[in-house]
Amino acid sequence: MKTAIRLCSLLLFLFVMSSCSDSVKCKKNLNASGIGQKEGVDYISMFNSKKPLSTCSKYRISDFRPEFDSVLHEGNVAYYGLIAQAQEDSVLAKKVADVSTKSNLWEYGYGYGATSADSAIVLEALIQLDVRREKIDKSLDSMIVKYYDNRQGCFKTVEGIGRAKYWKGCSAGVTAHIGFLLNRFNSDKYRDIIEKCADYVSKNRGPKGLWSSRWFPSFTVPTYYSIRLLKNFKDKYKDIISKAVDAVKTSQNEDGSWSGSVIETSAAVLTLKLVKEDGEVFSEAEKWLKNNDNSSPEPILFYWFEKRRHKMFFSCYDDGDISLAWKKIALNK
Repeated sequence: MKTAIRLCSLLLFLFVMSSCSDSVKCKKNLNASGIGQKEGVDYISMFNSKKPLSTCSKYRISDFRPEFDSVLHEGNVAYYGLIAQAQEDSVLAKKVADVSTKSNLWEYGYGYGATSADSAIVLEALIQLDVRREKIDKSLDSMIVKYYDNRQGCFKTVEGIGRAKYWKGCSAGVTAHIGFLLNRFNSDKYRDIIEKCADYVSKNRGPKGLWSSRWFPSFTVPTYYSIRLLKNFKDKYKDIISKAVDAVKTSQNEDGSWSGSVIETSAAVLTLKLVKEDGEVFSEAEKWLKNNDNSSPEPILFYWFEKRRHKMFFSCYDDGDISLAWKKIALNK
């Protein structure tokens, strides 16, 4: 499945590049929302107006070729939780909390349907800012009912199989994220589930000892979530954590970043802070983050729908605010 996704991404990249005769125009389209900002932004007004935080290119993939379909502007719910967390904005966090579904969960965008991954983004902000505690309690219980697989000890992202076969089943990154939140909010109440989550996460690593995501083009974000959960068990997962941290460190670029990405580098910095790593790798990463002007679009999500005779592939980029939030969290943590 990973090979198929990488192949699709490569084909789509080549297709987009070949179909764009004016490279300057292409760059302007990717930066249409003004990446490379942002001081004094009124995020509450943005949220109230349902302003999207990401831009997605939609492609139709058949047996013959990938074909561009349209551009969508998405992501106007859950990621405002990440911004509230980064800005330490309790007012914004409460507003996001108030647009939950009837099940006390959250969507990526209005009308998209709640997922455990999107709900976890919002819940982290609510827990960190200590707002809407009754809402948090109901939401965590709802997530367990809807997404927790007690037999495997892990969390699914969606109910059922979703819109494609590969959507089915648990995700280590999502399990790690939710397991950490359960532990932080009420470790006694959820102890059995937290322990099972940690066990599942520890057994579902990649060949280099890192974690990957089914939904997000990132390895440092799910690795950060996973190490953060496992560290709550003292020395039980010490060797696993050590191997993962070493793999993160050795994958750093010469310029101090990870993949030239603000989000990847921010999550790597947060991972290094978890283990109190303050050597050259950390200092170079922090320096790169501080000097980066946030001027390039950041991939945040990819997925496909399976139709009868073709797939619809979505490649989504941050319009600037999501990567800026990750950067702020990394530098302020």
